[in-house]
Amino acid sequence: LSLHDALPICQRNTVLRKARELLRQAAGLPTPMWITLTADRYRLDPALIEVDLWHFQAALDTARDAASAPARLAACRQAAGYYRGPLCDGAGYDWAEPYAETARRQALDNWAHIAEILRDTDPEQAMAALEAALNHDPYNEYTYQQLMLLQAQAGRTDAVRRTLQLLQARLKEIGVPAVAASTRQVIAGLLDGTGPHPAAGPAPRHSTNSTQHPGPRTSPGIRRLQASTRQPPVQTPPQEGTAAGRKSGNATT
Repeated sequence: LSLHDALPICQRNTVLRKARELLRQAAGLPTPMWITLTADRYRLDPALIEVDLWHFQAALDTARDAASAPARLAACRQAAGYYRGPLCDGAGYDWAEPYAETARRQALDNWAHIAEILRDTDPEQAMAALEAALNHDPYNEYTYQQLMLLQAQAGRTDAVRRTLQLLQARLKEIGVPAVAASTRQVIAGLLDGTGPHPAAGPAPRHSTNSTQHPGPRTSPGIRRLQASTRQPPVQTPPQEGTAAGRKSGNATT
């Protein structure tokens, strides 16, 4: 609540008084103010109240400013521990929805960072991080791609197939009949003819709504993983008597 909000002073004071009364009754502490005025904004007193969202944001800040991969990983894991689900889940507060979506996307990015850090040193934990992300965003095809790439890198083709089947089932839940063409290309390379190869669906539209098909994107980490699965093209030597062979022979003389 800001001092500059278009709220009459008498109404603002009533809201603050009732909020303080509720906090005092809940805590059994009648003396503290509980809500303080800082920089023209009213906020819960951090000396008296702990909020998991505050800890979550602080851990993300620490991860962003970390000077080394181990420090970044520790902060990312700490942030993941603070995120327990949607903000104010089930409360029905319209004002909380944009904050809940922001926190959810930050949590998903955080699990992706964990997977990227652990991709080469601890692929099992990297896959666990992606699976945690899918628990909170079950329709994100891009995350399934990352998970299948790591599973294939670990030689777990059966796990790739199971993940593909799960993705197809999730997409059907939201009315998407087939996986994206980019996912089909990834699968074709990973399974190397052992199937199943899904039919390609229409190119998905990117959406900020988790209940819609978000459409895969490609991160630097995924590009590196995809590059590791590709085989270099075989160079065929020119045959004698052909134009290419004569040109090659002329170049060496």
